[in-house]
Amino acid sequence: MEAQVLERPLIEQPEELKKLRDKNKKIIYSQAVQEREGKLLPQTAQELQEMWDNLLKEVIEEKEEKEERESEKVPNIVLKELTDNDKRWTEELGWPKEDRNRVKRALIEVLGLEQNAADHAFECIVASGKKPDEIVAFLTRENYSRKREEISANYGQYNISETEKDLTTKALFLEELLGGLKDKTLYIKRFVLAKEFDTRALPFLQQYGGLGYKGYGYSLSEEFYGKLPDNNMFDVAWNIGYEKKEQKDIYGIDADFPILRMQVAKDKDGNVQGRYVVDEANFVEWLREQIWRWYDEIDTDEVTDYFSKIKIDKGQYYSIDLANMLFNKKYFRDEDGHFWGGLWNQVFLEPWIMFFMRTYFLQYKNARGSEEDLMKTIQDTHKLSKATRKIGGTSMIGLWATLPLNFKGQDSDTDLGEAFQKMFTVYYNMADFDQLQKLLGDKSDFFTRDHWMKAIMEITKKDLAATGMPRDSGYLSGKIGSFDKAFRDENGNVTKTVANKKAFIEWLNYLNGPVQSSTWIEIIDTGIKALVKDAFTYKGKDGKDKVKESDLNYAWLMAHSWKYFAGAEAKNNAPSYSGHNAETKWIHAGAYAKKYADNYAGGGNPFFIPMVHGLSLPMLEGLALEDAFEPVVLGYDGKGEPIYGKNPREKNPMEILLKMREISQGYEDKIKEKEALLDKAADEQTRIQLLREIFLLKDKKKNQQKQNASKLVFKEDAMKNYSENIVGRAKVLFEQLLGGQEIKFDDFVTYDSVFRGVSFNREKWQKELQGRLVTPLRYLFEANGATQLNAMRRFPDAKGNWQDISVAESMMGHQVLNIPEFRKRVSDVTKEQWKEMKRKGYRRRGIYIIRPDGKHEINADRVQNNKRLAWQEWMLAKLGADLYQHISRHSTDPAYNMGHFMKILKAIEELPGDLVGNEFNMKKTHFAKTFFSKEQMRRLKFRSGTTTTALFTRQFFADLVFGDKRKKETLFGESFSIFLSAIFKGY
Repeated sequence: MEAQVLERPLIEQPEELKKLRDKNKKIIYSQAVQEREGKLLPQTAQELQEMWDNLLKEVIEEKEEKEERESEKVPNIVLKELTDNDKRWTEELGWPKEDRNRVKRALIEVLGLEQNAADHAFECIVASGKKPDEIVAFLTRENYSRKREEISANYGQYNISETEKDLTTKALFLEELLGGLKDKTLYIKRFVLAKEFDTRALPFLQQYGGLGYKGYGYSLSEEFYGKLPDNNMFDVAWNIGYEKKEQKDIYGIDADFPILRMQVAKDKDGNVQGRYVVDEANFVEWLREQIWRWYDEIDTDEVTDYFSKIKIDKGQYYSIDLANMLFNKKYFRDEDGHFWGGLWNQVFLEPWIMFFMRTYFLQYKNARGSEEDLMKTIQDTHKLSKATRKIGGTSMIGLWATLPLNFKGQDSDTDLGEAFQKMFTVYYNMADFDQLQKLLGDKSDFFTRDHWMKAIMEITKKDLAATGMPRDSGYLSGKIGSFDKAFRDENGNVTKTVANKKAFIEWLNYLNGPVQSSTWIEIIDTGIKALVKDAFTYKGKDGKDKVKESDLNYAWLMAHSWKYFAGAEAKNNAPSYSGHNAETKWIHAGAYAKKYADNYAGGGNPFFIPMVHGLSLPMLEGLALEDAFEPVVLGYDGKGEPIYGKNPREKNPMEILLKMREISQGYEDKIKEKEALLDKAADEQTRIQLLREIFLLKDKKKNQQKQNASKLVFKEDAMKNYSENIVGRAKVLFEQLLGGQEIKFDDFVTYDSVFRGVSFNREKWQKELQGRLVTPLRYLFEANGATQLNAMRRFPDAKGNWQDISVAESMMGHQVLNIPEFRKRVSDVTKEQWKEMKRKGYRRRGIYIIRPDGKHEINADRVQNNKRLAWQEWMLAKLGADLYQHISRHSTDPAYNMGHFMKILKAIEELPGDLVGNEFNMKKTHFAKTFFSKEQMRRLKFRSGTTTTALFTRQFFADLVFGDKRKKETLFGESFSIFLSAIFKGY
């Protein structure tokens, strides 16, 4: 009976049924995978989620020392990287240049191998440990002819053709040549004679040595499409290389990015041995190319499940996807049992992080048009804090900021992460010309006409290739006018660099509006990609400069995916402050409210709008870091020693990212200088010295990037705290700013029509005040621990000019902060600082510093040191503005007399503040002070026009003009009558 009661609600709630269905949904694998590995793999969606969580836990707890010890099993000299380093070839491997060339010539002349095949055969010879003289002595035409005759004698009964006889001779001659080299049959078939064995087999050799599949009885095509990869890294890598070789020739043995390369090692006895080893960087390159392909070709409003979509595509029966490879860790062990743990971590983490970044991106994008939807989305996606979760000593954000271009384990570079930083910080500052120049350098090509003409031409060529027709002149929806204006001086002449900053930002900033030209967006994205293209340039096998397009696109996809949920669009939604992104209303609350009041019949209390600049912070400026602090210096004592505030300020991740970008740009500039000298170097010694200096600069850059990224570690539930206590509270306060929810004192007033008077319900008002103002303000400014009021940020002023400003001043108007406790004093700066300030037009008034515009300078450190006072002043300004609105609304009604307003002030004045008491005597419990001080009440009365003098004056004139509503005539009429009676009394 009880079970029926529980089942019935599920039927009535389709959402719950859907969750139940999704939880028990079956996972589909190819038949061969299910037969061989089904016990290792999750079978339902719930099992899948549990296994992913367990894998992530393994990544987080991974012991790096184990990887270090096991890596000793892997031969570490990559033959391809030695190139023409004759010293190492000779001294380390015993193969001087003359012997290398002699053997390669013999391989071509005796066996008839092509150049690539001869190179692979030579690498196998080196890996076999044989000496040059031994190889030269064996590698003769006579020995080759002898082997051919032997083949004819042994396999004549198979009636094989001359072509098959030639191939058999080559294969078995090479086997004899390579001696005891492990896996030599596979190497010969897959690398040396790969073209011959691609679609051809030698079935009569299948029993030769009992080699079976690893022998010559099946073609490479049959091996690829007819079986799963063996349970080892080598076979997985070959399968990837073979598949891709068919498609693009990217990852095969002869491609620019071979996933397998011959590596050798020299033992203590001087013997050389080697084998084909997976190239980690190129394996990760394949992974990224797959991620980009799914985005580029099949971009939808649903996030791609990379773990099931990325696969070695071997048809319906034998395909194996990324999830299979990760769950069955044997696929990440090589033939000698070495577990490639670092590579496994990277292959697991990159698509895992991208999946969640893309999830955040799409969910935010789809919800951003509605305040309610966006708030729900942010709180739902942020509650698990995945982007800030600690992984391997850092976070998702830290990992992305230092992603390597060429993954090599712990010693990897940080080039791809730096490219991501560069592009993302451009998106983050698309409305801010001065900041872009600071980030990129004022000499950057980004600010030249030629840079953008190339981007326009690149997209135009794509369109022309796709459609066969050029676009008309209006294809940029009018943006071509901004582009033209940006590069013309005041005389109308075309300039090479930006001449009109405002027009350039209009050309660049496509985040400033709801509906934009897709072609324009593509051009801007192309121009931003071009900023980092040099980092992805390499020399191809053909000697030509090429670009790692998949890595470049991958880095861009990272930056692009952060534009929305990290706050870049809302931040740059200026100066239009369009409501298409609801977060704009919270970040640029004052400007948006003013725009609404100016153009759309107002809304909210106009007296309070100028008092508020912002109510929220973009995510990367509103997350709390765990170990990045900065002391709060309130001033200096008589000896010039700093006076520190009670708590250090916690830095935010955007500050760390901008610092990383600054360091990266500094090193980039130095490296370019050295490279320019390298091109002009007259002698080899100078070249070697410059190359050494360039290497050291790159190494320092990498280490500093990793060191700074290590600070991107977050407090637990940082994203949840941000979504609930910064964004969540900002939404509540914004509704009071513009949503018609100002404090309506009329709601707490009872109008008595009989006695024509009003009464004020103080208890009801205080309860409302606590929930609607005190709580959200306290959490927004003080209790969340992440709102750092003295942090510096870029924020536009009232004229739309971006400036370096404290968070306090970017959120609150000057009148709110202009109190003695927050004003900057001469003692707050050093003598040198004050001297420089005076030079810029600052002066002193008493102990305080006055700005050139005549206003008091605000000390944000003092604001940070007393957050409670800061939000109290915000609240005072709100109360004052709403009270002023209340007075204005009833300025002609004498029933709202001086007594009424005094009651309201009394209610504000008596808000309880500091509870004092103990458990031993209840009667001694009392409030030691009120919520607002006497000085704060004085400011409130002054701002709202409710000083005793102002209220008395208002009352006097109201009485004078309107009198008492309980009498038939105005006070003025009554007074005039008395006055006349006195004058004419004797008549």
